[in-house]
Amino acid sequence: MRDLFWNIFSNILFIYKNFFHFNLSKIIIFLVTILYIIAFFIPLLIVFATIFYFLGMFDWGFNPYLFLGNPYYMWFWLLFFFLGFLLYVIWYSYSQVLLTRLNLSYADREKLSISKNYYLDKKIFWAYLKLSLLLVLIFLLPIIIWVLWFIVLIIISWWITESLQIVNSGISNNITLGLLILTVLSIILFIYLSYKTAFSYIILVNNYYKKWEIKTPSYYIKKSFKFTKWFKIFLKFVLVLLTLLIITFPIYFFEDYYSTKAQEIKSYINLDTFYKAWWDLEKNTLDYEALRVDYWDKSLEELSYDLKKYSNLSMLFYILEFLFVWGLFNMVLVSFYRVEKK
Repeated sequence: MRDLFWNIFSNILFIYKNFFHFNLSKIIIFLVTILYIIAFFIPLLIVFATIFYFLGMFDWGFNPYLFLGNPYYMWFWLLFFFLGFLLYVIWYSYSQVLLTRLNLSYADREKLSISKNYYLDKKIFWAYLKLSLLLVLIFLLPIIIWVLWFIVLIIISWWITESLQIVNSGISNNITLGLLILTVLSIILFIYLSYKTAFSYIILVNNYYKKWEIKTPSYYIKKSFKFTKWFKIFLKFVLVLLTLLIITFPIYFFEDYYSTKAQEIKSYINLDTFYKAWWDLEKNTLDYEALRVDYWDKSLEELSYDLKKYSNLSMLFYILEFLFVWGLFNMVLVSFYRVEKK
């Protein structure tokens, strides 16, 4: 265990010794990922906009009444958002492949040339894409199980209308108890799958980095399952992860705190200044009263000053997170895999 922690610590120390190179590489990885997202999202947007237009359903305002009243309109929008989210997840997560390649070079005490990462490597890109699609299907499993068992519970218990009335009543019954158990089990299954497949990308890049070979997507998932099969490995991983979370907690805490304070002040100013004379303030009475407890004694000038201060502090911690934290978890995974694999 001491060797594991020392290896991870020494790798992270090497990163900070090459602080400029590390962050320049991360900036390029981030920009390349954004370009990938744009390149694949714009054609999707054009296709769906064309379909909407010729079907007479094009509506920039996203009319909720049309959405609920027209099933074709509803399903097209849902499909668009789902595919858009899927593309975003897949292309954004490609940054983990690029970070893994970078961190593997750091683990070997080398500085990867900025131009030699896998930005345009078609071979590993398609291998990564296939692996990502298979992982998406795997992670859909808890959702599918939840939906299927929800339908079974409804059929067993009551008809749909009566079941929803029982659930909304808040009274403890077989349906609510079954949904609670089902939800907990689905979350546990999701966490289990996340852990078991956590090293799939690491194995893919490590094999390609060492041997220049590409296997089937299932190969990397099976290897990840095999690597994480021992309970001892799991305990070590949890301990390492908790240590990392404790170390990085201050940055995340202050980032979230200042961001929340800025959002609270912004909401209070909107409710107090713009909506005070409107009837829809009644809808936000509870939110308004809760915020008023903290901010009623401050003038608009003071609130504006605090809003600017908390927004700037929040942005500062976002920058600090990117500079000092983003990429560390990937290095921990790389280091953990290499040490425990031996």
